[in-house]
Amino acid sequence: MYKEEYKDLTIRCALIANSIINKNEQSNIKEWFEGENLKDKKKEFNKFEKYIDQSSLDITYYVQMIHNEDIIYIISFYDKNSSEDFGIIYFKFDDNSNNLVDDLKCIDKSIVDKNKEENKIDSFQNIPPPPPPSPSMFKVD
Repeated sequence: MYKEEYKDLTIRCALIANSIINKNEQSNIKEWFEGENLKDKKKEFNKFEKYIDQSSLDITYYVQMIHNEDIIYIISFYDKNSSEDFGIIYFKFDDNSNNLVDDLKCIDKSIVDKNKEENKIDSFQNIPPPPPPSPSMFKVD
């Protein structure tokens, strides 16, 4: 969902995503993050960015606002050629008075793949088949 009032936040997310997929430059989280636990978040973010930098795939992304009450965005990274998921970053903004990120969560490809596999296994495996039709359904009066 795109809302004009959040345009600056959407642009900020796209700029961060561009810096992540640019393998020739290291992103500087201090320029756009104002939340708590900077040291831990920087470590998490740098690990995610390094994961992309070391990939031989041509990674691209899309930005999507998933919640506008808490102002949460996701940036989904994927391979341009195969459309295979490569990871997700969640950004939370406390308000739209500035475009600095207040919290983030990085989910790399291994976690995305694990969740897909668990969902695939659990989805329909334990659903019993429907009962056979009763003989009365076939009676013609």
